[in-house]
Amino acid sequence: MHFLTACFFLLAAVAFGHPAAAQTQAPVPAPAGAAVPLAPEAPPATPNAAEPGAADLVGILDRGQLRIAVPDFDAVPFVYDDNGRLGGTDVEMGRDIARQLGVEPMFLRRGKTFDELVDVIADGQADVAIGKISRTLRRAARVRFTRPYLVLKQAMALNRVGFADYAREREPVSVLRDYDGSIGVIRNSSFSAFAIVNFPDAQPIEFETWDEVLAALRSGRVLAAYRDEFEIKKLLIDDPAPR
Repeated sequence: MHFLTACFFLLAAVAFGHPAAAQTQAPVPAPAGAAVPLAPEAPPATPNAAEPGAADLVGILDRGQLRIAVPDFDAVPFVYDDNGRLGGTDVEMGRDIARQLGVEPMFLRRGKTFDELVDVIADGQADVAIGKISRTLRRAARVRFTRPYLVLKQAMALNRVGFADYAREREPVSVLRDYDGSIGVIRNSSFSAFAIVNFPDAQPIEFETWDEVLAALRSGRVLAAYRDEFEIKKLLIDDPAPR
């Protein structure tokens, strides 16, 4: 018997790009892929004024090295330990950018959370961070996000038995529109903030890890687990009938 079902909604974006091409954008709720430090306020433009980010690029070229921050946890297929060697799609992107710049990539595995990964960039410890980093207002006040390289929807995994009892034969769309039940989220994650904004009547319950969120979902402590569609689909593929 399958205990979980899922729903997918609320378009969101994932971003990644060349540090020199990064653009300051209005912050929107969106999983993102790369962040670079905010430049200081620019002086009035002159005919010879350098483009924003040019000083950062010069520093990278002079150093001969691109410092790339990635999460300090495995997130297949984006970043993971491949028998002692760092692998993943984000890692390959980082290597390709460094190659095109003519510099060496230096990967820094920093941050147990994506907030901590943003801190690494804001504190100047790395030139760019690559990962499934959601773009939030608070983060956008500290770093710049690049254009998307992947677009994801936000999603929920639902405890099928508990949610059916809660819904009482109402249509799922109408139930979610006015949802006031429990939602499991990772503590201090972007989805912790999204839950408050998108489900103002719901009861967000924070956990330290995604595994703890899923354990609470399976036990019925929470009726829904809230994250991006990639993680929810992966959950249903890897463990379609959790006990």
